[in-house]
Amino acid sequence: MKTIFDKTEIKDLKLKNRLFRSATWEALADENGHFDEEIYNIYDQLAAGGVGCIISGFTSVSDNGRYFGGMARLSNDGLIVEHKRLTDTVHAHNVPIIAQLALGEYQNKEIRELNDSDIDTIREPDLIDRWQRGECSPAKCVSCNMCYRTPAHKCIFRLRGIE
Repeated sequence: MKTIFDKTEIKDLKLKNRLFRSATWEALADENGHFDEEIYNIYDQLAAGGVGCIISGFTSVSDNGRYFGGMARLSNDGLIVEHKRLTDTVHAHNVPIIAQLALGEYQNKEIRELNDSDIDTIREPDLIDRWQRGECSPAKCVSCNMCYRTPAHKCIFRLRGIE
């Protein structure tokens, strides 16, 4: 019988166990997406702690992605060195790391409009198909999860008081 502590492979990804540290948002980047020194300590501790794989914190691929304060970015070549250091920190413990990338190009006016709307369905279920057809305008979704309308989902913008 397999356990969560057994080594496993997912394609070419070799894991020392089946435990993943899920993606989070650490809020440890400056306004340009550069890491605070503390992020390296956090990831070093996570990797040293025995987890099988780490999914990195919320990372914008756009210089305009400003809907979370402290959001890391990987939107230009000037940020590669920091992400390489983070990856090397995790790899030093023989732990793979997967980047959680996000595209968010929303300004406060658009956020207010979304907050005031009555979204009944998943915001853009055809986003990937739309992009593949060449319709490459930015996504309208800001990952608030309100489209799911379950008791556990709360709008991240209303909770944070962003107007």
